[in-house]
Amino acid sequence: MGTNQTPNLPPKLPGTAVLLQRTILLLGNRTKGELTKKPKSELFELIGAYPTSEQAA
Repeated sequence: MGTNQTPNLPPKLPGTAVLLQRTILLLGNRTKGELTKKPKSELFELIGAYPTSEQAA
């Protein structure tokens, strides 16, 4: 990583273990394809972004 590059980290992290587990599950599903409306908005609410499938991996 060069000096001008920053890692692609989520804008925020879930605050509890349960929410973190849910985020991991949603990100795993995202690596397989598009999420439907409800899970997509849930993931955005949890981490503040909707990553590409490559970023989710």
